[in-house]
Amino acid sequence: MRRYVAVPLLITAVMVLMAVSAQTCFARSAVFRVTSSRGIDKAVRQAKKRGHGATVYFRAGTYNHRRMTWPSGIKLRGDGIGRTRLNFAIEFGSRSVIGGRQSAGLTIGSTSGSDEFCFRNGAHDTTFRSVRFRSRGATLWNLCDFTRSWHDRVVNDVANVHNIAWIGCEFEYTGDANGTTFNVWWDARRGGGNVYNLTWEGCTFGAKNASGQFGSGRIGLLIQPSPPEHASDGPRPGSAMSAPNYGFDLSKITHGSGQAATGGAHGYGFRIWNSSFVGRSSFDSFDLCDYVRAWAMVTHHLTNPGQVTRAMRAAAPARFTTKGVSLRNVWMSAGFTREFGRNVKVSRVRTNQGGAYHVPAIVRKHDRQLYGV
Repeated sequence: MRRYVAVPLLITAVMVLMAVSAQTCFARSAVFRVTSSRGIDKAVRQAKKRGHGATVYFRAGTYNHRRMTWPSGIKLRGDGIGRTRLNFAIEFGSRSVIGGRQSAGLTIGSTSGSDEFCFRNGAHDTTFRSVRFRSRGATLWNLCDFTRSWHDRVVNDVANVHNIAWIGCEFEYTGDANGTTFNVWWDARRGGGNVYNLTWEGCTFGAKNASGQFGSGRIGLLIQPSPPEHASDGPRPGSAMSAPNYGFDLSKITHGSGQAATGGAHGYGFRIWNSSFVGRSSFDSFDLCDYVRAWAMVTHHLTNPGQVTRAMRAAAPARFTTKGVSLRNVWMSAGFTREFGRNVKVSRVRTNQGGAYHVPAIVRKHDRQLYGV
């Protein structure tokens, strides 16, 4: 009897396994094509229903839509940066691949609207490849949980991300001379977000916009904790550098960023490799900040930041620093300000190179395809 019972059971088990495997593979290979703006919502709904690994493919063309929230786990691709244009901003989530090879890239964002790009809280493991981002607002990418005062409530909205990569991406100049191309502010108090394992590789910061302008505004990339140390109730109140608040409660600061973030100890922090910051920047191409200076001045009762020694910086607890930063083969039109960072490795980095449009040939090709400039 066992022989006759076991065979049907085995066949049933194999059939179930085949059905599950087929369904999984089908979801991963499912592609939902968009050929007009009216078909966007339907394609996204279908992909979301199909599940993780499904792809929404925008064929060459121009598409209009309100600002979108992209579902986690769903891929997005086009027919190339110069051929597929999504004239709207997107809020991204987790486990997605946006773009792909150069032939699968796309341009996202408006040439007239001010919407910025960001992530949903807790986003992780998303990769952008061959994507151009554009906006006419003050900030292009904003991972910003910023508060002006240490008495404000803790913010944990969008600057709580890890394992994110931008590969071969192009970040257009917003046109705002006081703006920032890429803003990263996390709330360093208990309950605030954690930012670590972010990579920018082969990227161009400050690419030409529809008006033919290029540059970074005030700052190309800013990485800084919040609330600011110079807040009126902070450790170094006001803009004066010589009036620390020696009574400031340093225990309010619970975590830094990069390898000093909660959960970031086994990661790499931030990588900026083979990238360019082009055009004018009224402050710096890259500004890396932390609380090490404030900690040293309050702890040692210093009156001038120039009194902070290397030994003091080394002794600062990890929670006051941005830890694990790698810059390799980076071209900067303006400067690199470092205050102070830990495990910062710099190799073949050229700063203060002037306002030249120092970009790869492929970026110039995309300029011509998009704007004829």
